Parts: sequence; structure tokens; C-alpha cells
Amino acid sequence: MVSPQQLALIKQVQNILQCNYTAIPGCPAYRVVDVDEDIESRSDIKKGRAKIEGIYFDLVVIDKDTFKPICVFRMDPYAHLSEEHYNEGTRNLLEVSRSVKLPMFVVPIINEYDHFKIVAHLK
Repeated sequence: MVSPQQLALIKQVQNILQCNYTAIPGCPAYRVVDVDEDIESRSDIKKGRAKIEGIYFDLVVIDKDTFKPICVFRMDPYAHLSEEHYNEGTRNLLEVSRSVKLPMFVVPIINEYDHFKIVAHLK
């Protein structure tokens, strides 16, 4: 199930994407973030997973052929403020996303998303 705000975001992003990408509703972050075990130690992997346990991305953009995540979106009530004001879960997701080089965009929780702002995020 998705909230009306998630549905609005999914529809807006899907309308913008090229045909070889698709937007899917959010899922547990630890399932999306693929940590390369050859680079990171096992303890670092456990710490990273523990930080994002029970936290969800609101939208995942994937490649239709490989199912590889291209970028993720997280809705946060404080998205209009600086990063230090984000919820703790959002800050943890940003940290982990950056460490695995997965682009993450934080957007406000609203019922209608501006086409041009979403395009700017995706470029």
C-alpha cells in the first residue's frame, strides 16, 4: 500500500522517466542498498544495515532490464530545510546511500509534485 503522497510522487517520476527505467513504490532500504563485500569489512556492513533497519525508501527508480536501482527518493517533512534538520532515518539513509554511491533525493511530503523540480532532481 502507498500513501496518496507516494502515489503522486511515483506518477510524476514515472511520467518523466525514459522507457528503459521504471519507478516502483518504496521498499526496505537494506534491500535496495547493495554493499560491496569486497571493499567493506563485514562489521561495517553490519553497522550500515543496522542503521537502516526498518527504514524505507519511498520510491526506487530501477533499470527495467537489470532491476538495478538507479536512484531513490525519500519523503521527509523537513525536506525544505537543510540536511541537519531531516529526520534521523532520512539522515541515516543519506549516509548509507552516499557510501554506496546511490543517488538519493529528499523531497517534501506533499500531495502534488512540481514537474520541473522533479526533472531537476533527476538530471
